Amino acid sequence: MFANTYAAYDALSDDMKQRLDGLQALHKSHGGISGTKGPSARPAGWEEQPGSVHPVVIAHPDTGRKAIYVNPVHTVKILGMSDEESASLLKTLYDHCAQPQFEYAHKWELGDVVLWDQRSTMHRAGGGVPVDQPRVLLRTMIVTGQELHG
Repeated sequence: MFANTYAAYDALSDDMKQRLDGLQALHKSHGGISGTKGPSARPAGWEEQPGSVHPVVIAHPDTGRKAIYVNPVHTVKILGMSDEESASLLKTLYDHCAQPQFEYAHKWELGDVVLWDQRSTMHRAGGGVPVDQPRVLLRTMIVTGQELHG
């Protein structure tokens, strides 16, 4: 399952776009509501992880097109908000991005390769592969000079 967060951002109301402008969110491995089956099941040492801060809305470095950049696995909270306010806004964004008009469910066939831009796509395992068949998943990252030199 893949959700296009460019399209999800474009569909937001102008008021919501203005509300999100400039907000920053803390991201940690398995930090969000879905990470490692929820916050109560976070791995040992999770509290000590420094995490990283990212804008809630990012712009593509080449096109400038905006996308929602939060996800239920890694986004811990929106900075500068109470826990309740942050959780409510994040749930609103997750629910918005998960609408059918923004989603693509791939029907896997032998030999398929699927590529996506990690910056503008929420994704999750959607199944579709029989449990008695092996799956091979490889992650490849393209690194440009921009990432190497900051």
